[in-house]
Amino acid sequence: MNGMRRSQYEIMTHILAFCTRARRKTSIMYENNLGYGQLKGYLSLLTSRHLLAHNQDMYVTTEKGHCFLEVFAQLKELVEEDMFKGLSWRVANRTPHSPQNLKNNLLFH
Repeated sequence: MNGMRRSQYEIMTHILAFCTRARRKTSIMYENNLGYGQLKGYLSLLTSRHLLAHNQDMYVTTEKGHCFLEVFAQLKELVEEDMFKGLSWRVANRTPHSPQNLKNNLLFH
């Protein structure tokens, strides 16, 4: 890591990507550099949202989890487009914006 903290969504994405094959808690914990308490919280969240399935002592990403990974990758790509690099921007309003209007609601200066 480069000293920056990961967001909850980044951690969830890493867990889901790692669990495309069935995995045990310990391997998920070590692969994602999480403490046991953190791991339990993320596994509980992901399974309650049906993004991760739990069978005996194994966890695997569900179809809904794969959809989450695809959407997250698209959002990340949108934010990291070359047109945004090096520009200072902020969202015009603090109200929620639809993905279609996201680019139109950015102020560049």
